[in-house]
Amino acid sequence: MIYAAIIVNFAIFLIHVFVGGPAIARPMLAATDLKTVAKLTNYYCWHLVSIVLFAMGLCWIWFLADPAAREVAILATGFSVAFLVWGLVLVVWKRQRHLEMPQWILFAASAAVSIGALG
Repeated sequence: MIYAAIIVNFAIFLIHVFVGGPAIARPMLAATDLKTVAKLTNYYCWHLVSIVLFAMGLCWIWFLADPAAREVAILATGFSVAFLVWGLVLVVWKRQRHLEMPQWILFAASAAVSIGALG
């Protein structure tokens, strides 16, 4: 199950970078109705998310290599659960459709395999 957690977390990172980048980040950078500071701050945050997603995958590799490092796997799982909950709350709060803001689906998968891997 640890391998599933590694695969799912790195898949989320790759989806964020290679699907989300062209679909979300590039159009945001090209937007002419946003001020430069707001645009670049959001772009900065985009990369912070990329770093966190990559680190979540690394946490699982660390745990695989050293089962005594269970805390890093718990941290990655906590992030998955928190991102799942926030994704669901945001959709309801801002009255969006769940399939228009599908990030929660990825984190539901991550949370499920991560909780399973922790046993």
